[in-house]
Amino acid sequence: MRKILFIICWALAGVELYSCSLDEPSYGKTTSDNYYQKESDIEQALTGAYLQLRTTWN
Repeated sequence: MRKILFIICWALAGVELYSCSLDEPSYGKTTSDNYYQKESDIEQALTGAYLQLRTTWN
């Protein structure tokens, strides 16, 4: 019984270590690689920056 528990613990530890290197692609999220592809993307970035300035001065 103790040997089976030992094997199960090592198997679970192996699965946990394997999952640490899992890289999932980011679907639907904006990253630096897929942003600024169109002119509208640049306008959105500038609008956000100007909005911060506008709330600072008022």
